[in-house]
Amino acid sequence: MATTVEKPAEEPAKPAAGTTLQITSAAEEGEVERGVRATLARASSDLNRVNFRALNSEARMQYETARRFIQQAEEAIRQKNLVLAKNLADKAAVIAAQQAGR
Repeated sequence: MATTVEKPAEEPAKPAAGTTLQITSAAEEGEVERGVRATLARASSDLNRVNFRALNSEARMQYETARRFIQQAEEAIRQKNLVLAKNLADKAAVIAAQQAGR
């Protein structure tokens, strides 16, 4: 008398803990990217109006931080990480607006 053992069905691979799948259409992705680029352009424009030499050391640090956020956002766009790009662009825009005296 032979006994057969049923194999349990294989489970599909699960994403790593803490990761989120994000599915967007190409049109939505393009719209988000355009919005991020517009925010970056505004931030750059604001920073270009600032007289860097007239800033105190703390304001210079903020200015440089905004510049780094802009660079990092542009890199995130190239990598198609639009969530990160938007977050960085928003931070840069807030700092740049403060620096420009708004």
